[in-house]
Amino acid sequence: MHSEAAKSLGITDGKIAAVSYWQTSIEFSDKERAALAMTIVSPILKTKGCQMTYTAPSMNFSASKKSPS
Repeated sequence: MHSEAAKSLGITDGKIAAVSYWQTSIEFSDKERAALAMTIVSPILKTKGCQMTYTAPSMNFSASKKSPS
């Protein structure tokens, strides 16, 4: 289901297949890995509030590209 939506947005089959090992895959740029990392830590931050975990990945994005909390 999500892979069909991803394909419709132009995401390659290689990236879709590599999502499970995104941290080490050459399919993703540093910016894409930062975005994936933020999707994992965002829920943690809301409950635990570890700012350092959020700061490093968020440096890859301008304020206008970040989602509002």
